[in-house]
Parts: sequence; C-alpha cells; structure tokens
Amino acid sequence: MPVQTATGPAGTAVYRYANAGLVATIRLDGEAGTLEIENGTGRELPPPDFYILDGRDGSRVKGEVRDPTSIPDGQMMTFDVSFSGLEIDNIGLVILLMGRDNYGAFVRQ
Repeated sequence: MPVQTATGPAGTAVYRYANAGLVATIRLDGEAGTLEIENGTGRELPPPDFYILDGRDGSRVKGEVRDPTSIPDGQMMTFDVSFSGLEIDNIGLVILLMGRDNYGAFVRQ
C-alpha cells in the first residue's frame, strides 16, 4: 500500500477527487465531516455517496451523505457526511459514488 501523507491534526483527513470537470473534496474529522462537489462536467450529476475500504482487511464501511441531491452543472454544493466503525488511521481508500455509478478513489491530501 502506498504511503499516505496527512495534512491536519490526528483524527482528521482530507481526500480529493478530480476528473473531467468534477472536483470532490471530503473532509473527515473523527466519524463526520463534509463532502464538497464542484460540477464542471457540462451535465447535471446525480446525488453523491461514498464508501470507505478498511486498510487492514479491505472490508467496506458505508458512508452516509445527509440530504443528498442532484448537482446542476456549474454549481458547487456541500453535504454533511458520516460513517461509523473505523478510525481515520485505518482508512485504506475512500470511494466516490454519483448515483449508482462508482467514480473511483479519492486521493488523500
């Protein structure tokens, strides 16, 4: 597994996803945080979601996005997020979902 660098106090983490006009940033502090979506894709995006892979055994931890909604093109929206049962230090990957589509992994900043 690649070595990850952290920017922030212990128990916090920032992850970023950027591809084809979509920029998503998830900030986690303990088991809660925010997910910011910038939509420059040229189309409306379905509601966001995410899950986390435990870095110790690869098990999936379901993320929760509060009040997910579609994101119009050219808009930026921020959602409250949470998860449970995993410490920040044990996150292996954070995976972005838009609607039913798996967009891939965030990169830790």
